[in-house]
Amino acid sequence: MQGIGINRKLLEVLHALRLLSDLFTKFMEALPPPVREEKWLRDSDIIEIFKVTGRTIYNWKKKGDLTVKYMGGTAYYRESDVYKRGKN
Repeated sequence: MQGIGINRKLLEVLHALRLLSDLFTKFMEALPPPVREEKWLRDSDIIEIFKVTGRTIYNWKKKGDLTVKYMGGTAYYRESDVYKRGKN
């Protein structure tokens, strides 16, 4: 009879662990995605990565597909925009 008591306790512990696992999963799903610093690319980076011309980059920028910032006369483009645009 003692074996039945141990099995019942083991089932209770396993059930509690399952509930904790479910709670943890819900908690992790509710968290916002991790924040990472955005990387910025120059024209030459985009040309090298995607094998496109400067004219293509200009067209993407003109259509509003790329976020551009100028620093010291050099254009920099948000990496995430470039990869979204480059996949199309």
